[in-house]
Amino acid sequence: MIPKVEKVWPEFRPVDATEVELPSQCPVCESPVVMPEGEALARCSGGLYCAAQRIEAIRHFVSRKALDIEGLGDRWVESLLHLDLLKDVADIYHLHEHREKLLTIEKMGEKSVQNLIDSIENSKKTTLAAFIYALGIRGVGETTARMLANTFQTLDVLRVADIDALKKTPDVGDITAEWIVDFFQAPHNLEVLDRLLAAGIHWDAPVAPSRQPLNGESWVVTGTLSTMGRDEATQLLQALGARVSGSVSSKTKCVVAGEKAGSKLDKAEKLGIAVINEAEFIQLMKDYGQLAV
Repeated sequence: MIPKVEKVWPEFRPVDATEVELPSQCPVCESPVVMPEGEALARCSGGLYCAAQRIEAIRHFVSRKALDIEGLGDRWVESLLHLDLLKDVADIYHLHEHREKLLTIEKMGEKSVQNLIDSIENSKKTTLAAFIYALGIRGVGETTARMLANTFQTLDVLRVADIDALKKTPDVGDITAEWIVDFFQAPHNLEVLDRLLAAGIHWDAPVAPSRQPLNGESWVVTGTLSTMGRDEATQLLQALGARVSGSVSSKTKCVVAGEKAGSKLDKAEKLGIAVINEAEFIQLMKDYGQLAV
């Protein structure tokens, strides 16, 4: 049951009552407390830096759709925090320097420690989209992270993007754009970000225009896709040089057909144009390095 305040009777307040003031700083990391207009919750802006948000930030960072560090579960994280080996997500990439301390953790033998170190090392090779998602920027889920990666192509460009530039990205509205800008303007977030990159996290450079494998080809996306929206599929194709059209013609190279594709699929079949389903499209994007394998 959720209570609802129906009425306030100021006359019943104690004479010494004072108005509740919103704290200006987080009591843990001293970052500014913010409460965006129209929201009911005040939040710490500490992001990757705040110790109170540390466990959830690490859980998210190592999750399968982010940096995918196998073996770094809750029990490991809690033990590492207890040993003061994890102050933020960047410390993950320095755990190999503390092998002897890792071996003191209960039920963690040589093999378990080595497997964890190997998994951390393997996670350094990722994609820009997965890295953006792993940062845990508010409002940036897996799909939005992919759209940002496809739109801005490099982290350096994304880091300095303003609200107007961000809003041109499919799936990014006014509020999310503000959250992204705030994240990349926070000095403590930038410090952690730079340490992550210095530790060796990297991804392939975007495909150069001269090497775009679908350059000049006309593609059509139709029907409902279960793993992404049509806008995102369009962005993926455009990043490879394709022109994405809203109609099928004799000049169409290929049609990506989701569920309930309808008349566009019928026309493609009549014209003998190549048609691929969603699973084949996803695999194609993985082959071209647009999606993580």
